[in-house]
Amino acid sequence: MDYFNGARSNGSGHIGHNKFVVWLDDQGTPRSVVTGSTNWTWSGVAGQSNNCVRIDDDTIAAAYFAYWAQLHADALPEPNPLNSKAKAANQSDALKTINRTPARATLSNGVSAEKWFSPNMPGKQQPPSTSAKPALPPPDMDRLFSLLRKARKVIFFLVFMPSRGGVNSIVSEAIALGLKDTSLSVVGAISDSQAMWGYEKSQVLANGKKLPAWSPHVFQQAGISVVRATALTDKEIGRAVGDFKNDETLTLGRAIIHDKVLVIDPMDPESCVVAFGSHNLGYKASYSNDENLFIVEGHAALAQAYATHVLDVYDHYRFRAAEAELAAQGKKGASKKGPTSTRWDGFLDTTDNWQAHASHRMSDYFTR
Repeated sequence: MDYFNGARSNGSGHIGHNKFVVWLDDQGTPRSVVTGSTNWTWSGVAGQSNNCVRIDDDTIAAAYFAYWAQLHADALPEPNPLNSKAKAANQSDALKTINRTPARATLSNGVSAEKWFSPNMPGKQQPPSTSAKPALPPPDMDRLFSLLRKARKVIFFLVFMPSRGGVNSIVSEAIALGLKDTSLSVVGAISDSQAMWGYEKSQVLANGKKLPAWSPHVFQQAGISVVRATALTDKEIGRAVGDFKNDETLTLGRAIIHDKVLVIDPMDPESCVVAFGSHNLGYKASYSNDENLFIVEGHAALAQAYATHVLDVYDHYRFRAAEAELAAQGKKGASKKGPTSTRWDGFLDTTDNWQAHASHRMSDYFTR
């Protein structure tokens, strides 16, 4: 028998964003759960980067089923008429309070797991980040920040849209740590242009001129290398890349990287961490949506599998983002002797000179 959590259709800004299913045996005992970032649609399976995990553990399955039962019992007021927006649709503060405490389990070989559910902050909306007295982080984000600060060598992540500009999310926290400790490698890829570190929203100048929103394609400094998913199209790259019609899947939507993944020190069997689920890894998910976040510590094989996935997606978009960034610099008036002169001409270097410009941080980490 399957139990699942689907979307709560409403107009309140709060959504059922979970993607999990719990399997119960013939006696009604929860035995297994499937979770991750994958929407059960064609685009989720075939059009986006996602992850999906099956966990065969009675304790974990029971925790997910208990959460499902609490959602089911948390009645929402019906809109009147029924086809109107359900403006009062939100989890009750009582359920949000329950969600503030994680469910924990110890797996085989001493591996520990935490299951967080949200929203876990009372009230209806996240306070503004510009407040004179910044709000303390939600408990699940507080936990992620604590784990990030313990990173020894590397932090990997894939995100869709944790927040505008990456503020109050694992993006801002990881980059801040990488800027303060240049021995730390921070590697990630972001899907939504608004979530990219360094994003600037549109603004109207005093003279009435409107400046459009701007988002970099690449942020690279010290051991930090973060890119946003960029299509390899004539428009993005700024020049023809072939005689055929060039239409990458990315142009079909902004959620091409739909993963919500954080990996810390995957080569360290004792301190490695993996976090995944439906949670977008920013404050809004903790305040606004039905979410689940699964954190595993000390499972090296799982951490390395997720790190491989992160690097696979990152490498796929790194060249595209770098080329688009150079094209954008050229459009801003860079001289022919400037950045545009270093762009790839379509031919591979026949010598090993390219290695002089390459970073060996990742190869050194994985082969140390």
